[in-house]
Amino acid sequence: MLLFHIFVFRDVVAAIPSILRGDASIVREELVPFFDFGTQFWGEGTSALTSSEEVRVNYSFWTAWVRYDKILPFAIVLLNTVSAFILFYAFHRIGRYIYKRSLFGIIAALLATLLIHTILLYSKIAHFYVLIIGFSMFALSLSLLCEQVFFKLRLSIKNVLSVSALTLFNPAIHYHVIFYVVAVLIIGLHTLFTLILNRKFFWKYFWRGLRYFGLLVLLSLIPYVVFIFATSGSSISGVSTQIPVNYWMIYYASLALPYIFSLDTAGHVDLIRYGNYLAPIPRFGSMIVMFLIGSIFMFKRWHTMHIVVKVFIITLFIIMLFAMWMTIGYSENSPYSFHDVLGNVAIFFNGLGGFGATIASLLGTFINILRFPHRFQFIYFYVAGLLFMIVLVWLREVFMRKRRMVTASLLVILIALFPLYANNDYRTALASGDLATFAAPYHIPQDLKDIKAKLSGQATTKLFILPTLESGRELMQDGKSYSFLDKYLIYYVGKPTFYYGAGANTDNKLISYLVYRSIAYNEPWWEDILADDLGITNLLVPVNSKQRDQGMAYLPGIEGKIRKSLAHSTRYVKTAGGKDYELYSLRKPADSTLSLLVDTQWQTTLDHLNKRDVSGFASFFPLQMRSYLLSKGGKKIMTDSVERTYYDIYCFMNSKQTAVPNPVSLPFNSEYVASSNFTNNTLSLSTLYAKDDDYNYLHENLPSLMNLQRPSFVGLTKGTSTLPIKITAPADGAYRILLHGASKKDTVQAAIDGKAIQLNKVQEDQKATGDYVDFSYFYIDAQLPKGIHTLSLKNADTNAVIVDSATLMPKADVPLDFTHITTGKIAITPTVQPLIYDLRME
Repeated sequence: MLLFHIFVFRDVVAAIPSILRGDASIVREELVPFFDFGTQFWGEGTSALTSSEEVRVNYSFWTAWVRYDKILPFAIVLLNTVSAFILFYAFHRIGRYIYKRSLFGIIAALLATLLIHTILLYSKIAHFYVLIIGFSMFALSLSLLCEQVFFKLRLSIKNVLSVSALTLFNPAIHYHVIFYVVAVLIIGLHTLFTLILNRKFFWKYFWRGLRYFGLLVLLSLIPYVVFIFATSGSSISGVSTQIPVNYWMIYYASLALPYIFSLDTAGHVDLIRYGNYLAPIPRFGSMIVMFLIGSIFMFKRWHTMHIVVKVFIITLFIIMLFAMWMTIGYSENSPYSFHDVLGNVAIFFNGLGGFGATIASLLGTFINILRFPHRFQFIYFYVAGLLFMIVLVWLREVFMRKRRMVTASLLVILIALFPLYANNDYRTALASGDLATFAAPYHIPQDLKDIKAKLSGQATTKLFILPTLESGRELMQDGKSYSFLDKYLIYYVGKPTFYYGAGANTDNKLISYLVYRSIAYNEPWWEDILADDLGITNLLVPVNSKQRDQGMAYLPGIEGKIRKSLAHSTRYVKTAGGKDYELYSLRKPADSTLSLLVDTQWQTTLDHLNKRDVSGFASFFPLQMRSYLLSKGGKKIMTDSVERTYYDIYCFMNSKQTAVPNPVSLPFNSEYVASSNFTNNTLSLSTLYAKDDDYNYLHENLPSLMNLQRPSFVGLTKGTSTLPIKITAPADGAYRILLHGASKKDTVQAAIDGKAIQLNKVQEDQKATGDYVDFSYFYIDAQLPKGIHTLSLKNADTNAVIVDSATLMPKADVPLDFTHITTGKIAITPTVQPLIYDLRME
């Protein structure tokens, strides 16, 4: 196995001397090395460097350390070798109960390992230190569980401890979740077969299975949950807005049956080759595996097997089919898929309230963690490997009836390896030396080294990478193309950077999109956003960035416009660079003695940004309310609706009175459109400004999200569904129900506790004429008793009602006059300048 991996990654091995010298790196797509343990590995240090919460490193720290740049080239060979050996042992551990002492049984286990491990190596190499080693540990834990359940009479403490340890220390959270799913299926099916075939021992095995599963939960699940909340608790709440989890993302990540039967799964090598995470055509040659597994009950050897082995094989077969069903996701050809069933179950339990609502919430969390249907493929990859191993042993016995043992063995080996050598993608990747360029060493250019040295001497630096290397981009260097996350440049340079890529905080993506929006329309205010709003001191420019030759790329042609904008910049000047990278530095920082909150409707905002009449002062948008209120200097507001701005400030100051939509059926209902559909990266937000785009499920133009209170929303498209929001009245009394959202209509139809109501838009924002929607407030005054109330929004007559939040404001807090507000805590008073107001707060 070691020789196999040395051969596959021989270009990596050859590059080790240059990597140790600091002249090259192994970096591609999401496989990003780091260069300093103190500031780039642990969550807090990395968060400070990227201006984003770093969650994944925390829960996979014990294997993620192999990404250290000097260790990575060794780890990509050695850790994958260890993964392959563990997987082999997992298969052999079960196989020995079936093929006994047969030497070819060991060879069959090795062949099954080679097939499954190679498929994972091809598809999951970007996360080999988590997903590949994690799969092998997952497989071994399941093999030990199967051994205990089917082949041992007494409950073994050693087995309990081993399975618990393998599960607890698995670096990938996905395997934690699906392990318990498979464990329940295995123990449940074994108990069911016992009831049918050996009823006398039913209760014995029922209580043994319950005790066994309970111990596994106690020793692995509970400690892991405690660990997750202890290390990543502060970051968990933002994960759902950073990582898309909703109906439409599941829909487009669902797999068709040909891909399922050919053992195809999403991977970065296919992304490099085809511009998509899946190959355009399934690898049909791999279907021979499923064909042979499907014929397992036709072998004569099946009839001679012990009843326990038969029950075990049937159990594996059922689990494999169940996992395939789980992988389908949403499809027109599968009207009642696993996700449909789970959605109906979640809605049912949620309707019960109380404990039922808790169960519904757990089901939603289950989907949020696994995210994509192809996560369930790991289940049938393991089961298919076991069944394929058994079939190979039995197939050899069939061939040996007419052929010699050596000939029969060679035929079986050729059949087992057919999916690998018969497929051009697998064959050429394995033979390339760098896994189809994925592991090709990136030689660090001298100009990037010079920029790093220059920045190391700056006491205060805040970088911005322009253009991003993500969102369907690649970098040309020395005639070769490379593609990797912006994080590689951030880690290499080692200076605080405003990261806005795939794993960044959603706030970062929303504000960074304004920079690209300005450049895309050849407008000059992009540099004001960078200098005044973000405080960017330096721009790191990858000179040879370009759109991918294949696949989707947002804002095509933006690279040329960026070069033109940089050439005409008045606030940033080129200070270093060469043919591969350039550095631009800020001429003069913004005046921090004054902080300006820009809280106007989009067209007004755009007019002032283009006039640049607010340039040079520290500026903020409502989404940045916290930073604005905490900033130094005097506070001013630019607004075209004092009422709207007062609500913005009030809702921020009284966040406990604010609720956000979080329907249980969010991942299951196509009429709900979550903002996370559009915030996978910054440039994907351009989809919102194209109402006819196939991926704009709102069917509305939404030019900016900077007027949100928080970086997420839920859209309710036209239909029969309602969007519920739970709001709490602290006491009996009169309240103003404030709905922060966007709609072309001046009213939103709703119901409060089943009673129909109509919420009206703020007066200044009514009768808008543009073909886009702006965020505003819709409200109604109501008398509410103390307690929890359900505000149910409806949409029967417009493309989408987009909802940020709902707030209960006591009528006593509603100003009588919105032209001059002087409440107890907030004072907004006009100045001599149009649209400009002074803000004073106590």
